[in-house]
Amino acid sequence: MNTNLHQFVLDHLAARRIKWTRVSRETGIPYETLKKIGHRTTPNPGVLHVQTLANYFQDQFPSVAQAQMAQAATDVVATGA
Repeated sequence: MNTNLHQFVLDHLAARRIKWTRVSRETGIPYETLKKIGHRTTPNPGVLHVQTLANYFQDQFPSVAQAQMAQAATDVVATGA
């Protein structure tokens, strides 16, 4: 799984710009699963859930997503990863 994508999702869940119940309803991801991902109870969630959430947050907050993706790309270049 792309660690940067996972962190992107965790950051958005932690920011709580949208209630998790709404995220659950609009993504189809069960609330309990979303809660486990957000609270990091599930350290390695399935790629389908992470991708679904990343797409959702990118659609909801395009300017924030763009800035975070640019920073992630800069970090990759700086570390040579």
